Amino acid sequence: MINNRLTRRTFGKLVAALAVAAPTLSFAQQQIELSVIAAPNFSPGATNPAVADAYKAAWAKFEAENPDVKLKLEPHAGGTEALQEILTKASSGRLADVGVMDTFWIPRLHAGGYLQPMDDVLDDAAKADYLPGVIEATTHDGALRSLYIYNSWRGIFYRPSEIKALGYEAPPTDWDEFIAFGKKAIESGKKSAVMFPANMSELTMLYMFPQILGLGAEIHDATGKPNFFESPNREKLEQVMQMWRDLVADGLMPADVGGMDETAERPFFYSGETLTIGSSSSFINQLYADVPDIKGDLGAAKLPLPGGASPVPLLAAWGYTIHTTDPVKADAAKRFVRFMLDPAQLAPLNALQGHLPIRRSIWETTPAFAEDPLFQQLYDIQNDPRLRERSIFPIYPAIKDAITGQMADVISGKVTPAQAVDNAKTLAMEAYERLGG
Repeated sequence: MINNRLTRRTFGKLVAALAVAAPTLSFAQQQIELSVIAAPNFSPGATNPAVADAYKAAWAKFEAENPDVKLKLEPHAGGTEALQEILTKASSGRLADVGVMDTFWIPRLHAGGYLQPMDDVLDDAAKADYLPGVIEATTHDGALRSLYIYNSWRGIFYRPSEIKALGYEAPPTDWDEFIAFGKKAIESGKKSAVMFPANMSELTMLYMFPQILGLGAEIHDATGKPNFFESPNREKLEQVMQMWRDLVADGLMPADVGGMDETAERPFFYSGETLTIGSSSSFINQLYADVPDIKGDLGAAKLPLPGGASPVPLLAAWGYTIHTTDPVKADAAKRFVRFMLDPAQLAPLNALQGHLPIRRSIWETTPAFAEDPLFQQLYDIQNDPRLRERSIFPIYPAIKDAITGQMADVISGKVTPAQAVDNAKTLAMEAYERLGG
């Protein structure tokens, strides 16, 4: 009898154990591994510990609310020049299910057939919360191919206290007045009046292109064929190149910027050697961290142009993409992107990183943006109805390399703007032909 009772007890415990274990085993069999390829700044792999922790918390919250999904990070090199790494993975069938991509890559990735439609990720109310033109900017062949996380604006940053000491309220936005302003800065003891990156990079193009567009020019036609070397676009591009050359020739900007990026230029602003600096709005929090007393004494101004023209603000940032064609994974991918773009997650991430929100509700309800005069100034700039994507064509990266690759020699006087445009034409048309143009 004793052995019989022990057997029944053992059997009962075994049944109970299986009842508890069975759902866990079933769950493990059904769980989806969703791979996410992302630059470090947009993932739990961020180098900034606070940003990394925020993404870890967001990803953990998503997994808790979606227990059938396990996220797997696949970091890519980051930076705006990592497109080739992404294309190599895509062409060999190794691209992750979801991506965080620089949006100037979107036309090239779409042309390769690597981006899946995302129209049903957000409902109409959520789409209406985005700034004007944002949804349309990443819509290709009738389908939404990417959703912005934020925007990044580039212009002139300065200390209002120093500008006022020269007798100005802000740097002039008229070109001739800006030159006079710069000369006054040099007379006051500054080594330079302004510094823009002038190397072969997307950064340089993000300063030049708003000026090119503001003068009424384009870099390619409506089919994507390069036309920056045709009149009247050629004259406007040469004008922008000459303006940058004049800054160096007049002693207002050092020729060394031909080998610098924004990070290399910031110390000259911190030390007071340059009066103003070209910078991204995404570096505002970095500026505050590097020089704490600059908070409350930092202003932003549009890039100067002649004749009353105004630079065209660009959409220039990173966004989510979906690559998987598997229906089950695609559903999980859409849930993940929808979750990450909800203001509950997106607003604190935007604020922590100093990224300009792309959703109106975040601008209006998040204290870091709604109560900061500098960010509100940038909000007004972004609300320009001309706000637009850089290009919807795959040729854009080649054009920007062709143009910006000339700038170090242009500003140093080694080549004329006319020669630079001719050189850029050759490079851009060769790339256009390689792409099947």
